[in-house]
Amino acid sequence: ISPPINNGTSSRSHLGVNHPILASFLCPIMAIKDYHQDPAETQKKLASGQILMSTADFPAYLWEGTPPGESYNDDSMTDGLFKGYFL
Repeated sequence: ISPPINNGTSSRSHLGVNHPILASFLCPIMAIKDYHQDPAETQKKLASGQILMSTADFPAYLWEGTPPGESYNDDSMTDGLFKGYFL
């Protein structure tokens, strides 16, 4: 994974939505199309709170696909749900 998840420091400020790969996994599924179109901009919006993440938002990693959530379909939200790689 580039950049590495563990950067050798005890700080965790580079994790979560601040890491490009982890941000793609954690991105709310409703914003995943934006993330796939412009990852850097969507990552900034996630980190700044412009895209809200709440307990009601399912993260992209719950859906199948490479990258996570790639197979998500607005018209059939349950297709591929809970078939993500990590599950």
